[in-house]
Parts: sequence; C-alpha cells; structure tokens
Amino acid sequence: MVGDPLVAFGVLSLIGVAAIGAVVWWAASNKDRTLAEGKETMRKAQAYAQTHEQHECVDEGLRKLANCSGITCEANTKVFVPACIQQAERTSGFCDGALPKGKILETSR
Repeated sequence: MVGDPLVAFGVLSLIGVAAIGAVVWWAASNKDRTLAEGKETMRKAQAYAQTHEQHECVDEGLRKLANCSGITCEANTKVFVPACIQQAERTSGFCDGALPKGKILETSR
C-alpha cells in the first residue's frame, strides 16, 4: 500500500516532465513563425491606427478575439490592441475611470 502513492507520484511526475518537454519543443520549433506573426500583427495594428481612434482599436481587438481559436490568435490580439492604441488618434475620455498606475493591485486587495 505504501508503494501505491509513490507509483502514482512517479507516473504524474513523468507526465509533467513530458508535458513540459512538449511545450519547450513546440516553442523552439515554432519560434520563427511566431515572431513573424507578431511583427505582422504589429504592422497591421499600426496601419489600422492610422485611420481609427483608440476606442476603435479596442472594438477591433474584441472583434478579433471573438473570432479566435487558439492561444496564438489570442496572443496576437493581445499584441494588436496596445500597439494600435499607442498609434491611434486619441479618443476623448478614453481613460476616464481607469485606475491610476500602481492602484490596480491595491484595489484588488
């Protein structure tokens, strides 16, 4: 009976190591493609921002997110929105009601 928990721990540890290895392998083999997609997303965000306001960047990000399937698409959307907001025409009152820098963690407590 004492061996059963040890066997279970060993099997779970082996599965964990295999999962980490798979993630590392995937990241290494897809690094160039992922970087290229990130750069393309930045380019698209900057192009979109040239003719849109900040609030439209958020709306576009939400639209993209609604059509996403997978972590890569979600990551690209998370790159798109801030890049777009930085370059877009200012929206009056865009940050009204936002917490000041440094107050977010304090508020969550």
